[in-house]
Amino acid sequence: MTIADIVTTHIGDLTITKYRLFGYTLLCHTKDIKKQEIKIFCFKLKFKHSNRAKNVINKDALADEYQNAILKIRQKINNGNKVRVIFLVNMASMFPAENLMREMLKDNIFDVKLYIIPDIRFGKKDMVTSIEATYYELSKKYDFAKMAVKFDRNREISEWDDVVNNADIVCYPSPYDLSYSPYNPYYAAKNGILSIHIDYGFLRSKYDRLIYQSDNYNNFWKVFIETELNREEYYNYGQCKASNAIVTGYAKMDSLAQYKHINTSKKTIIIAPHHSVEGGTNHILALSNFEAYADLFLKIPEMYPDIDFVFRPHPVLFKILRRKKHWGDKRVEEYLNKMTSLRNVTYSTAGDYLEIFAKSDGIIQDCGSYLVEYFYTKKPCCYMLKSPSDIENKFSGLGKQCLDNCYIAYNQEDILDFLNNVIVKGIDPKKREREQFAEEQVMINYPHASAKIISEIKNIVLK
Repeated sequence: MTIADIVTTHIGDLTITKYRLFGYTLLCHTKDIKKQEIKIFCFKLKFKHSNRAKNVINKDALADEYQNAILKIRQKINNGNKVRVIFLVNMASMFPAENLMREMLKDNIFDVKLYIIPDIRFGKKDMVTSIEATYYELSKKYDFAKMAVKFDRNREISEWDDVVNNADIVCYPSPYDLSYSPYNPYYAAKNGILSIHIDYGFLRSKYDRLIYQSDNYNNFWKVFIETELNREEYYNYGQCKASNAIVTGYAKMDSLAQYKHINTSKKTIIIAPHHSVEGGTNHILALSNFEAYADLFLKIPEMYPDIDFVFRPHPVLFKILRRKKHWGDKRVEEYLNKMTSLRNVTYSTAGDYLEIFAKSDGIIQDCGSYLVEYFYTKKPCCYMLKSPSDIENKFSGLGKQCLDNCYIAYNQEDILDFLNNVIVKGIDPKKREREQFAEEQVMINYPHASAKIISEIKNIVLK
């Protein structure tokens, strides 16, 4: 095995190294590259499709391929045929293009397909259970949802279906090769297919610059960016100067508008810890404070019996903790049993969390995308940080502006102060500025970002 194309990037106080292995990119601290980690990475690779397209198309050739694809679609429409659009999904809670898909289903110009694909980041066992769970949830909502792989009697993947081969447009769930099927933007372009992408999370950190720098992100035909601040970040740190980006607003949040908040005497607070615990798969970002406050999260519902709590951890958090030395399956199960036994706690794991957002009165969190997304509710947020230096070292301009409009918690006392004063007593000095910031800087084209994307696609393809 050889390691090539080693590139070191400095982001704040972080030193990130990108190792290109057989055309795949692994991001990690230089000091964390150990034989054991390389073995884990290669174990995951063997589940990849053997015919994966190599990254061999240069930028000019890529542009030519996309232009040819546009001409093919125009001819198809002129002949009275529909534009086939494929949506790929590997986790129900990470389906940012769902609202776009719903809007396209209403438009007679599009023939929409939905395929559930494996997420191979966490090993074979999780890959199988995850695709089955995702298919189960989405197939209840969409009877046309299908799996993109076939299983044998031993629940091993026996075949990867080339589900994008006859598509005109493919919407990818993430910019990472390792979290979706073999069909990256190069594969799409070489087969006359336009690739589009909506960020699976609202990008707001310096770590996200690695996404902006990634090959796939720069080689999507179009990426539909959340805000002008996001586009500026992409312009400054991407390879293509944001030439494939269009600011449309965040389509993922469109459906929030269908839910109405009903004021009641009993408040509802979300507790949403991130997955980036120390020693986890994304300890480079290291936002998570869960291990520091895990016991507190169990005590808070008992301390505030007149408040309902929704425990909404990142879907990856407990997958990571199950693999940690000082946690493991037994401790995770014991923790979740304690949490779910509390009478005023709801444990939320469903893919769609926007109704929970709409019906809540506040949030305690250290998540990534939620930091920005929760501003759509205009309700108060308590954001947990380890130290003030995290603001400068870990967050982009948009992230910093969001934090300016949050209540920051550096310790347990700050969290309880948020509950006692902002939630219980209703003392919310950031309210006016928070609502103004949300409306002017975050909620771009809300709740019509999906319609904006369709309009942009038609303006390019049909003109």
